[in-house]
Amino acid sequence: MSNLFFLRIMYCNAANLHGVTTMIESVKGLRIRQLNFINRGRDYVGVVAFETSRKEDVPDLIHLLRGNGNISKVETIPGDVLSC
Repeated sequence: MSNLFFLRIMYCNAANLHGVTTMIESVKGLRIRQLNFINRGRDYVGVVAFETSRKEDVPDLIHLLRGNGNISKVETIPGDVLSC
């Protein structure tokens, strides 16, 4: 049984989307289901929907993303707010 999670991510133009998605999928067991990013001035803002079979992987992913200097904001979004 896989669980669906949503993250709101903001990153600067210096980073690229491929780098962000590669970082997400580098965590074993995570798979991206949907991306929705738009350009807001000097930053890209968007939502990533991903699925995992282990809820314990989500804090590891958030820690990994926050450690990247090009990503300025990472926050979780409750699953009942959005639907894929």
